[in-house]
Amino acid sequence: MAAGRSMAGTHSRSVEEDDDDYWLLSTMKQKASIFDDDDVDVSSFQLLGVSGSKVKNLSKSMKESISFDAIEEDAINWDGSSTCSGSSTASDLKSARYRPGQLLAPSGVSTSRNSSSSSLLDSKTSSTIVKQDHGKSASDHLPKSIADAVKVQTKTATNTEVAKLEAEAQFLRRQLNQSKRDRYEKLHVRDTVKRILLGEPYSLECYRSKEDKLALLDTAVAMHDGNAIMAAVLFLKSTVKTQIFNQEIMSRAVAVNHYLEYLRSTREYSQLADMLGLLGRTEEAAMLKYKQVIRGSTDPQTKIRNLKQCLTAHFRTDPDLVQEMTQVHDQVSLLETQLPIEEYDCQLEKEGKTTIFKDFPRTRSIVGTSALSTLYYCCFYHYGLPENNLASPMAIKKQFRLTDKQYLWVALSSRSRIRHWNDIEVLFHTKSWFGGSKLKSPIAFERVVDVLFRTAAPPEILSKYLKLVENTEERLSLSKKLKCHTVVIDTLVAARDRQGLLAYASKLEMGTNDHMLAQEALRSPGTRWKN
Repeated sequence: MAAGRSMAGTHSRSVEEDDDDYWLLSTMKQKASIFDDDDVDVSSFQLLGVSGSKVKNLSKSMKESISFDAIEEDAINWDGSSTCSGSSTASDLKSARYRPGQLLAPSGVSTSRNSSSSSLLDSKTSSTIVKQDHGKSASDHLPKSIADAVKVQTKTATNTEVAKLEAEAQFLRRQLNQSKRDRYEKLHVRDTVKRILLGEPYSLECYRSKEDKLALLDTAVAMHDGNAIMAAVLFLKSTVKTQIFNQEIMSRAVAVNHYLEYLRSTREYSQLADMLGLLGRTEEAAMLKYKQVIRGSTDPQTKIRNLKQCLTAHFRTDPDLVQEMTQVHDQVSLLETQLPIEEYDCQLEKEGKTTIFKDFPRTRSIVGTSALSTLYYCCFYHYGLPENNLASPMAIKKQFRLTDKQYLWVALSSRSRIRHWNDIEVLFHTKSWFGGSKLKSPIAFERVVDVLFRTAAPPEILSKYLKLVENTEERLSLSKKLKCHTVVIDTLVAARDRQGLLAYASKLEMGTNDHMLAQEALRSPGTRWKN
């Protein structure tokens, strides 16, 4: 028994010594890991029954399929510790070089027989894997194209997902079928109008008879919604004859007003004018057409032609528009008068021979201006021409039926601007009963003096017209304001106001003609003073 135990112990020690010798020899032959050192000649040794060349090929294949960073992070030593100190992920990942169960490193100098046998079994498994994958690179396992990659990565849908998609498809089919049915299903007109009010989808194609269309319009009017009314009106217009549409809509005032406003907003002026004419609103139709002409072409000839057409079509046919017809006719005549005057004056201005155009160059065209502006222009540039001339101020006055007050005011303003005082005086000359002449004006002389003062008339001209102011207090006030001392002195003498004359003379400069005139009036024995 003792001899048996001694033999068993000797056998056990010999096995342990053999294992120790094996691992020591392996360590001496391979100072660095064969998986990292590509320069080491591994053809001369074997690892657990696997040749070194096959192990090296396996290492290369694994390097190509695993990123360099992952290899470095996952590397561990034979004792199981990580080679990357401080890495937070190295302990969580399994090493690409060390697979538990494939290569078992010794934990100490000696190992048990069980560990040796398990290592040999794992080495056989590794040898089988190496033989199967020998001669195949990592690129053989990768997809050859994008389509292959998609096929590989495509996830097969589960039964639940397929059922959910089928339910959604059925719901959408039902909605589509419902929409198709609603398009041709004839709803009650009130339900359709409610859909319009709520902004829901609706269709009017199902209403084919005239009665249904009119019922739809009447229901929309009763609901007092403009959008619904316009939808019904436009549907009726597009599906019935024009005569029927006009007849039916004219009997519905609310619908007509909405339709007219729609035509205005869309600028369909031709249809708007026709509809206004059918409704008997000829004045609105005529003014609409007139505004179109005025706002239309700026060419004078085109405007004249369009105004004549408007005059014939809308104004002359309505006896209630006689006054408006006269005004439009005068506008056409004014344009026809302005055109030749403009052409003639442009020619004179280019020639540069006329003094008035040199001293006062024209600033704008006369064409398109009003009758009073045209009269002002003619009084300024063509004053004194005979009446048979188109540019004569008197011809303009008669042609457009201007009053004496209008003519006098315009002529006064234009002639005072160019300081032609004699022409102004002629304007106020009228014959008396006994064949004489006197100054008389339809305009108050206070206004005349104001115009002359604003155009810088000399004092003697102002004094002449100040004396014609009838109201004494007004004449005295204006004379003092405009500093016409002679008129002030004469007015105070005529009023026999000695105290007022003394007070005013004290304000005059000593030695001037006005001061001397005031002193003579005060010393005159023929004046009976009131104070």
